[in-house]
Amino acid sequence: MAYRKKTILLYFCLLLLNAGLYGQETSFSRPQKIAGKVSDYEVIGQTDAGLLVHKWGERYHAIEAYDMNNLSLKWNKEVFLPDKKSKVIGIVPYNNELLIFYTLKQKRITYVYARKVSTELHQLMPEVVVDTIQKSFGSYGYSYQLSVSKNKAYICLQRMTNDFNGISSVNCVLLNRNLEILGQKNIPITNKLINEDNFLSNEGEIFLLDAQVKRTISSNNVLYDNFKLLRFNYATNKLSIVQIENVQYLLNDIKFEIDDRNNRIVAAGFYTEKQSNDISGYFYLFIDLVEGRVSEQTFAPFNSEIIRRVSRNTLVRSRDQISNLRIRKVITRQDGGALLIGELFYTVQQNMPRSTFDNFYARQLGTSYYYNDVLLLSINPDGSIYWGNVVQKRQSSDDDGGYYSSFALVNNRSQLNIIFNEDISSTTNLNNYILESDGQYTISSLLRSKDFNVMIAPRYGKQISPDVIVLPAFNERNDFMLLKIDFSKNIGNR
Repeated sequence: MAYRKKTILLYFCLLLLNAGLYGQETSFSRPQKIAGKVSDYEVIGQTDAGLLVHKWGERYHAIEAYDMNNLSLKWNKEVFLPDKKSKVIGIVPYNNELLIFYTLKQKRITYVYARKVSTELHQLMPEVVVDTIQKSFGSYGYSYQLSVSKNKAYICLQRMTNDFNGISSVNCVLLNRNLEILGQKNIPITNKLINEDNFLSNEGEIFLLDAQVKRTISSNNVLYDNFKLLRFNYATNKLSIVQIENVQYLLNDIKFEIDDRNNRIVAAGFYTEKQSNDISGYFYLFIDLVEGRVSEQTFAPFNSEIIRRVSRNTLVRSRDQISNLRIRKVITRQDGGALLIGELFYTVQQNMPRSTFDNFYARQLGTSYYYNDVLLLSINPDGSIYWGNVVQKRQSSDDDGGYYSSFALVNNRSQLNIIFNEDISSTTNLNNYILESDGQYTISSLLRSKDFNVMIAPRYGKQISPDVIVLPAFNERNDFMLLKIDFSKNIGNR
């Protein structure tokens, strides 16, 4: 007990020192042992009951509430479902209530139920059956996911049906916050569904992206061509198609963002001039939702300044191309422009040595994960580059899915914080790249992992308010912790 008290006191003292050095306020929750029945977790968000975290396993679901000021655990409550094999599809949080969507299987029939509860998990209304499907013999199966509009007025349940080519159709059920079903449509997928994180407008329109697939010649990686934006309007029960074609280039990645202010969709990503992983430049286009067509479209090569800034990276194979660049985020600006955020990412499979006395198992196939530089491109409304920056980082790990790699974002509309581990080791620094709207930036260290004996997983973090993010962390005993960073205390950067 004395050891635990000393450990907690040490955490407190280090956090006070850290806040004084770097200007923002940081705090950890107490370490929690991970129960054997828990295999995964998700930060739900901030509610009237506190910060909620969903933890689950094969036959177990629970929600924990943490105090928002000091991250102390307030309560842990199990979510009881009708059957131990029932699975939670997703939880949609509001200030004073939660919507819980889960499956219930009875023989070959699967039901999806929606349950409205208070943030203390008291049921507020009878459950609603949202979807019912009977699995036919020889079926390749199906999966579910939820989409929520930015204003949280609409929720869409998607049932994705599979065949031997992938997803063949998406059945969309649109609901409001009161769990009233507003519309339903089964949308066929001709080629390949790209945006499996489907999205909704603030008016409840559903958007899916369908594209033809090609492969890179050397590595067999996926490239895309001939995009179709599928748009379903529940008010008119109409499914329309916007064709996005450019036969000159292939796209290695694409991201969409709904610009509700200007009633359009912004699409952006990176393209290649040949069937390879070498990226030639960026593309940027607008889809006018009033006219239902592509209104502007730009394909532009990387300029020499961008290439120069990543020239120290070994993945630059030529003077005008970058290899293994992936689009991570598109953030729209008020003036009609946008910020494109890309990351250099790739994996390598190879035989790795294992500690064993059996020669047969002395070497096994393993996967190494590499998450390197972050590319930032601020794009003007006409598609030209306003400015470009590169966040230099080198992250590599083996057989862990890159769990502690990549980055987290905190966007308060006046500046952007990019949070990442300097490297993947127990002695790493958690760094913060502070980006202003004009491209000016500063870099600081938020904390040193070895001071707290933790490893932090930035890309699984969640921004819970304009200036606050919560990141999961694990100590040397693999106990679960939460790290809260409050940038509103960062007076020096305002």
